[in-house]
Amino acid sequence: MITAIVYSALAVSGWCSDTQEDPRSKLETAIPYFIRLLEEEKYDEFIDKAIRRSVLEDILARQSRDELINELKGGRKRVLELLKVVKELKGEPFEPLLKEDETGMRYRLPDGKVIINFYKRMGLWYGSF
Repeated sequence: MITAIVYSALAVSGWCSDTQEDPRSKLETAIPYFIRLLEEEKYDEFIDKAIRRSVLEDILARQSRDELINELKGGRKRVLELLKVVKELKGEPFEPLLKEDETGMRYRLPDGKVIINFYKRMGLWYGSF
């Protein structure tokens, strides 16, 4: 389920005020934003800001919000480690991903085993770990 949570990471609109740009509008600011939310254990905010509504609705059809929060708490360390590694990656992503209504980037981590995908939809980023 953590995969489903983070698969949606980075894309629910309506967060920012008129004077402040939404940190999810750029991948280089979205990743630190999600790291901060998890480090501060702001699980409700992470869920509301990181998971696309359509995916969140699918998740909540199978489990309660409290169950989702507990699952996120259990996987928090792994998700944080992945986000921090991606934040430190230098250079181009492993390969660009392009779909009809999205753009994306795929990163291969230094261990060569895990690939992390980030997608931009409706101007905001979300990820799949």
